[in-house]
Amino acid sequence: MKDFLDEDISKYFPHLKDYVKISIVELMDHILNMFNEKIYNYAEKKFSREGINLMTGYRVSAVEEKELVIVKTKSGEEIRVPYGMCVWVWIWVYY
Repeated sequence: MKDFLDEDISKYFPHLKDYVKISIVELMDHILNMFNEKIYNYAEKKFSREGINLMTGYRVSAVEEKELVIVKTKSGEEIRVPYGMCVWVWIWVYY
């Protein structure tokens, strides 16, 4: 998604780039938590440098027409996140 934004959207529709934001909602405390700490720390820092918003420790409780409803897993705090396009990826890892 980030490459698509940087290489295609910016090239063909430069006026739209400022309206696009990439956020990742992750249930666990880290992305790529099935890997060792060095790998997930590297990925999280890289995403941060690239302007990707990481929301770790949240779960999606509903996808509504114009908002995601996400809940902080530890506190139960509910947040509504507006969106224009939602891409849902579910990765199932067997251990």
